[in-house]
Amino acid sequence: MLKRIRYCDECRCEREAVVKERNSTYTYRNEQFEIIEEYAECTECGNAVTDEELDNKTLKQVSDLYQIKHSVNPEMLKEIRKGYDLSQYLFAKLLNMGIATIKRYELGTSSPDTTQIGIYKLLKSNPKSIMQFFEQNKSNFEPDELKTVEKKLESFIDNDDIEDSSQRLLEKTYEPHNNTIETGGITFNYQKLFHMILFFSREHVLKTKLMKLLWYSDFLRYKRTQKPISGTPYWHLPYGPVPKKHDFVLGTMAGLDLISIREEENPEGYTMILIQAKKDFDPNIFDHADWDVLRYVEDYFKTYGSRTISDFAHEEEAWKQTRDEQIISYEYAESLRLN
Repeated sequence: MLKRIRYCDECRCEREAVVKERNSTYTYRNEQFEIIEEYAECTECGNAVTDEELDNKTLKQVSDLYQIKHSVNPEMLKEIRKGYDLSQYLFAKLLNMGIATIKRYELGTSSPDTTQIGIYKLLKSNPKSIMQFFEQNKSNFEPDELKTVEKKLESFIDNDDIEDSSQRLLEKTYEPHNNTIETGGITFNYQKLFHMILFFSREHVLKTKLMKLLWYSDFLRYKRTQKPISGTPYWHLPYGPVPKKHDFVLGTMAGLDLISIREEENPEGYTMILIQAKKDFDPNIFDHADWDVLRYVEDYFKTYGSRTISDFAHEEEAWKQTRDEQIISYEYAESLRLN
């Protein structure tokens, strides 16, 4: 066994410590990961002692698992930026991120959250979608910077309407599920999903709560009428049911300047992701049955936070009877605890 000298808080002095292994569970970017980690244990009292080298190794283990799960790595993120021939500084301004954030992502010392991963994946699958972010964030640039970026992005400008392009990407993502029980027997309607999000986020809403409000709305509408509102396919994730590829949806809406996405830290030190509508929702998108459900769901969960609504959703059979990243059949709407 490897041994080293480390300060022991229990013994209140430096002691010989031995490196051991243990099974541990860590929460990283609001997701849980199980790993076998190395830690240092005082040979005198048996307590775990602080070891910066091992702590950094553990953090890298968890970060690597997160990146593998979401199919991202520093090289991929760097290649996406270089595909536009932009410096880190200009790329950060273009995406409305901090230059230090971009540097950490490309060095691998930090990982993007799932919303930012959605943006990167959007850029990778459709490089021309960069124009959505350019239109949204061009005010970030000084005049000379703006000219430089416009020149770099010339080849990505065409006559296609940006919204139509985004619509096609979303429809293609959900196309395999259309007209099956996974979409409630209808064709996915991206306009209704967008306007549901605009409705629930008109006074800003926590991302986790928003995902549950969408799910309950579609499934309750199906329970009442055998027809959902948007026909969005939802899948099982650790914090409850969410639209499949939900970060791609949010990233697309942010790129179209329909919503803003910002991070805040709560008093407990946890990062909160807030969604705020930047455009008014169109009430004519919804029929009377849709409105009855949307208002009911909003009122029912009015006092719920992200944690309480997630806990509530975890008691649904739809979540209990499915596994991670499994599409949740609309058949489970029958057992929904809302009426």
